[in-house]
Amino acid sequence: MLPKSEGFTCTILENDANWKMSSEKYEFIITIARGLVQLARTEPEKVYRTGVRAFAEDRKETQPKTNIVDFLEHLKKKRDEEQFEEEIQDPF
Repeated sequence: MLPKSEGFTCTILENDANWKMSSEKYEFIITIARGLVQLARTEPEKVYRTGVRAFAEDRKETQPKTNIVDFLEHLKKKRDEEQFEEEIQDPF
């Protein structure tokens, strides 16, 4: 992904390392990459929100575990999860 004046551009780069794997693995990887590019192009807001959630989950995994529950954070997470489930069920 690279910034562009209108937003961003997505592309799949190939190099010699790709040819050192089996054709099945290469096809699998290139198909996933193409799907990600298509999703980013057609639903950038959903991809962005998913990225924000993923970063938040990454931060949670690196924080030490405690027995203290932040009730407001719990409610926010629950609301976000419910909203995400609604978007998946009715994407339009």
